[in-house]
Amino acid sequence: MVTDQQITADEARTIALGLIEAYDAHDPEGVLSYCTSDVTWDNPIVENPLKGHKAVAEQLRAEFRAFPDFHLSELEVYPSADGTEAAMRWRVTATMNGPLEPPGLAATGKPIDIAGMSLYRFAGTKVSEKIMFYNGLDLARQMRVLPQSDRIAVLYQKAATWWDRRRSRS
Repeated sequence: MVTDQQITADEARTIALGLIEAYDAHDPEGVLSYCTSDVTWDNPIVENPLKGHKAVAEQLRAEFRAFPDFHLSELEVYPSADGTEAAMRWRVTATMNGPLEPPGLAATGKPIDIAGMSLYRFAGTKVSEKIMFYNGLDLARQMRVLPQSDRIAVLYQKAATWWDRRRSRS
């Protein structure tokens, strides 16, 4: 995305630190104060990218309910040479003490610790798009959505395949 106004490396870092502060305060409106009203928010945990403040705020509230001790740490910020994008390496630590709605996951009481990266695209000094990258398989295992052991996963896959074949015969 090319904009008339580009941001400097210092501005990108200031925005990243402001986002972290708002995340750690569990403040969706604070997070969104750094975003355009039509921001696109792409998180692998959500089926489709979210569009606009209302949708993003609802997702953030759901995440903060599920992870009441959610903590985001910035590791590094990499602004693009043309001032239209920045990437941020981050780490999230939290405990899943509440349900995650959607998709309907029960609280596990288990900690999560995930490292990832977000790409931020800017319209002026506001985030117009956020795309997150992290190991979804690792997160799913930490949230107890998937088995911890590959052996259990293989057994599950074999049982599901057997069941599907059996149903297709009837």
